[in-house]
Amino acid sequence: MKLVNFIVEGKTRLGIKSEYGIIDVEKAGKEASLKVPSTIEEVILSGGKALLELAQLIKPNALILKEDITYAPSVTKPEKIICVGLNYISHTSETNADIPTYPVLFSKFNNSLASHNQIISIPEEAKKIDYEAELVIVIGKEASKVTKEEALSMYLVILLEMICQLEIFNSALVNGY
Repeated sequence: MKLVNFIVEGKTRLGIKSEYGIIDVEKAGKEASLKVPSTIEEVILSGGKALLELAQLIKPNALILKEDITYAPSVTKPEKIICVGLNYISHTSETNADIPTYPVLFSKFNNSLASHNQIISIPEEAKKIDYEAELVIVIGKEASKVTKEEALSMYLVILLEMICQLEIFNSALVNGY
């Protein structure tokens, strides 16, 4: 199931991308008299149960035309955004960096999130703009001091419970500014 966030009258709403089009979850839930999660955060916290509830809404009603939609970031209130840098060999070559022996971690902030089709403001002083696709994994469970084996099984559990959302989105960096 593909979920999207979009904006209606200044508020972020949850949608389901279906074979019929994008379904407005709030509107479809009201029409069907169902109490369903209305935010992506509620879906992440509820996991598989939430997806089963949302699946009941996949019908050709409460549709929004793709051309009429203004997308919002996929996750609107992440607690932390932790990124892994130099995570593939060709990137280390591009940057003339050594292959790291440990993960290179850095953070981004909530206001750095951009939505699909959103225009990104570029400072006039920018000499070069760099962009790349990013893989995002949103995990709704806490973990601490887990072994490699536990981490892998936890990841699979999270994935199987659908608490995890994977998405490709763009990251734009201003170089030389």
